[in-house]
Amino acid sequence: MPAAVIAPIQWLINLFLPILEFFHDSIGLGWGLSIIVLTILLRLCVLPLGIKSFKSMRGLQAITPQMKALQAKYKDDKPRLQQETMKLYSEHKVNPFGSCLPLLVQIPFLISFYYMLRTDLKFEICGGGRDLNLPHDVGCHVVPNPSSNFTYNPDTFDQVRNAAARVGGFGEGFIGITDITAVATGSLLILLLVLYVGSQMASSIVNMPPTADKNQKRLMLALPLVFVFFLIPIKPPSGLFIYWITTNVFTLVQQWGLIQVYGHVKPAKVEDDEDLEVTPGGAAAVKTKAKAGGSGGSAGSGGVKPPPPPRKRKKKRSGRRR
Repeated sequence: MPAAVIAPIQWLINLFLPILEFFHDSIGLGWGLSIIVLTILLRLCVLPLGIKSFKSMRGLQAITPQMKALQAKYKDDKPRLQQETMKLYSEHKVNPFGSCLPLLVQIPFLISFYYMLRTDLKFEICGGGRDLNLPHDVGCHVVPNPSSNFTYNPDTFDQVRNAAARVGGFGEGFIGITDITAVATGSLLILLLVLYVGSQMASSIVNMPPTADKNQKRLMLALPLVFVFFLIPIKPPSGLFIYWITTNVFTLVQQWGLIQVYGHVKPAKVEDDEDLEVTPGGAAAVKTKAKAGGSGGSAGSGGVKPPPPPRKRKKKRSGRRR
């Protein structure tokens, strides 16, 4: 990893680790619960970005008819379509990339937790802050306890572990997870993947706008499944799933709450007798076609509907009624 990337990630690790130590040593929380509390605090810190992202998404939903009108009008002129689209964004004060901000902010957090669980936090849990030279795929649950005189050596590790009176027991477990610093395997990996995918899908469903078509819905629901294939090869520690699942649950509750407060935007529907026309200024307006006496004629100049024709008076019959 380039030094320009390592430096900020290590800075975040140096920031997160003392907070986790405070939760564990001073408050008495377990390491797994400390990760959950830290994750919630981080999500509360970026909550203003989440609200801004939600409002930006609402703005995009509100101008959907205008965007479709521009696409239809300038379908053969891509540069003009791009120009008019940017004008439309500017007029309605919509940032098309605003909804991506919370996701971009969370990427450094995710990478930091990944490396912290493999190195710094692992050494803090079972080494008292001392580097035990453990490989990334070896967790604290197989380290001799106490570990004051232990340093990992692949040639003698099995012998030392078997001769130790006790291994593990450093507080590395959490609700069925044997070791949050170890790589999840077997049935535990399957369970954590199901919880991750399920919470991610639930978050996507709550966040899905009513105007989303079938292809958008399928894509949003399929992304967590696709991401699993990229997740397994990097062998993330079990504790990283705790961070991920907590993040998804927080996002689900956050989006549900914002929808209750602001609601989903329902774009104006174009009726059958209306035509969307883009004005020279770049904004889109709805122009109503006038119907002249049911004959299907067009409106006069200026788009003003002509007055209806005078009603015909019935002629009175003469003579007596038989």
